[in-house]
Amino acid sequence: MTLADSLMATVYSARGIAGSLGFRTHRAQILLELEGGATELTNITEGGGQPPRIEWEADEDRDHDSGPEDVANIGPITPAFPGGGTDLSLLLDEPEPGVARYILITGPRHPNGAKYRIVSVNADKALRYMVRVQSEARALGGFYASIR
Repeated sequence: MTLADSLMATVYSARGIAGSLGFRTHRAQILLELEGGATELTNITEGGGQPPRIEWEADEDRDHDSGPEDVANIGPITPAFPGGGTDLSLLLDEPEPGVARYILITGPRHPNGAKYRIVSVNADKALRYMVRVQSEARALGGFYASIR
């Protein structure tokens, strides 16, 4: 067992404190839309089953107003371990043909939920990973569509 493995339960528990105090107002879920209209939802969770932090990039965060708009950063997300976390393969692996994968964000900014597409996943740190997403509406008509 590595040091990261032995610390995972402690990290998972500590990261849930902000959510349990009500600071995490948005929820993120992996949404798979299957052929025929069926859907599957998987919660992206932080410690104690709480939602991870979600921050939207401001216009001034982008150089010279370039790059994608309506982008959010989700995380840190605790990797999967026997006590909880989120399986990285759900974010990294390409869905099977006929399956569309989105990140569904629900909360005060999107009361009815909004679909986001994964722009990048940063999983190079031992006890956490981050996901960068862009709203589907912007992705289909803007920058993200041009780089795919």
